[in-house]
Amino acid sequence: MELERGLVRELRHDFRSEYHVCYDEVDAGEAVDLIKTLPRGSAYRAALDVADSWPDWRYEMAAVRDCLLNLMWRAAMTPTEESPHVPRPAEVASAAAKRAKSKQVKATLEQGAWEDV
Repeated sequence: MELERGLVRELRHDFRSEYHVCYDEVDAGEAVDLIKTLPRGSAYRAALDVADSWPDWRYEMAAVRDCLLNLMWRAAMTPTEESPHVPRPAEVASAAAKRAKSKQVKATLEQGAWEDV
């Protein structure tokens, strides 16, 4: 099945934890429907996209914390400065990718294997 993408282990876990059924015992049509409706925070969705690694309630709690941080920040600092916020999984992954790219560029520059132009 194309939806699996080598993530059968995650699907087996999610089917047990979310639907209380065995993935291997569900017929293909029903399995597709269940896979498409897995919630954010499930192992399968997290493996496909890091932004889906948190469940909805965690994003909501992060939003509440961001509001509280914003209120405290505005009371303590000038309103022109940006208040801190809870980093979301997609932001963390993006920052890690940028750091890796930066290290790669730095290593290339340090090697000094330049061509004459």
